[in-house]
Amino acid sequence: MSESTIPPIDTDDEFEALGRRAGGDLRHQAPPGDLDHVHRSATARRRTTATLSGVVIVGTVAAVLAALLWWQSDDSTPPAARATGRIAYQEDIGRRQEIFVVGADGSGRQSIGAAVGEDNQVNPDWSPDGNLVAFEGSSGTADFIWIVAADGSQPRQVVECVDPCAWVWEPAWSPDGRSLLFARTVTTAGAATSTLELIDVETGNTAVLATAEPGTIFGGPSWSPDGAAFVAEIVTTAAEDLNGDPQAVTVARFDFDGESVTAITPLTDANLFATTADWSPDGSSIVYAALPSAGASGSDLFLMAPDGSNVRRLTRQVDGGGQARQPAFTTDGQVVVFVNRTGPDGTDGLAQIPTDGGEITPVGSDEFRPGLHPAMTD
Repeated sequence: MSESTIPPIDTDDEFEALGRRAGGDLRHQAPPGDLDHVHRSATARRRTTATLSGVVIVGTVAAVLAALLWWQSDDSTPPAARATGRIAYQEDIGRRQEIFVVGADGSGRQSIGAAVGEDNQVNPDWSPDGNLVAFEGSSGTADFIWIVAADGSQPRQVVECVDPCAWVWEPAWSPDGRSLLFARTVTTAGAATSTLELIDVETGNTAVLATAEPGTIFGGPSWSPDGAAFVAEIVTTAAEDLNGDPQAVTVARFDFDGESVTAITPLTDANLFATTADWSPDGSSIVYAALPSAGASGSDLFLMAPDGSNVRRLTRQVDGGGQARQPAFTTDGQVVVFVNRTGPDGTDGLAQIPTDGGEITPVGSDEFRPGLHPAMTD
């Protein structure tokens, strides 16, 4: 691609606007201080219907009741789907990013990363049973992958990354809850080598499933519900080191036979910087963030089939100067929760949209809620 098509990405804010950080410095900086991560939330409104029995209604009362019943039956539009369950997400608390959990209705917000220490905490993911959360921690000189209980207790470090390891990031639980898939980047003689690795969380046994070609790094893995495949990002950089500017990003499908990757299939146009893909609970679709066209000012959300076909644009925030990124399906597959920005001067907030389209609404209560990288469980 030419520079006139996609301008170079020089700052953390610019690259985070595309939904992905590439390079050690970009990955661990908190969002710039001049951005207030303000998040909107709302509760669903439900209609209640009273049942009348054993009452004889005559005259004008009967006429009024008949009119009311006709009005209710004529309103055939079902209420829009709303997120349910619990959300794990990262929140800027000033000195670092920290992992929090909150109900999709806005209740029960609590930190679950407080016991981990002073590490910056990002990219949470729920275990399939909803009892554990894995996330990445960074001390500035080393990277770690942590597992904590859903209430923040029993923190356990399962992966450590020290020199020459540059980082480990974005852990994704396997569908059976036994393993974590994550990306690792190691530097040797100034060159970066990126791998996708699978660790058994009980034994610590780790297997390398894929090694990126020189000049590319992996990120953002997400499993298919049956465990037969996963998607991940392939980021192309301008150099074979950590400081190369990202030039392109594609989401690819990695077929997996239980022991090794058998095929790698790119699913998206690399010029559209597709990122943060999430597989639907029924396995029928993948949601991701991408530029709507090469050189666009920000990303929107798209749905596609697991083979990359039937692409459908879910949001149009870029049209108004905003953007949508970091999507995650709810466990019923009816709603996508994501990070929303409403306009060029807007602020980021946790939002939701039905998978069949419709209005974008805040997540939770009627108050704005900060947060990035949401992950959903029951």
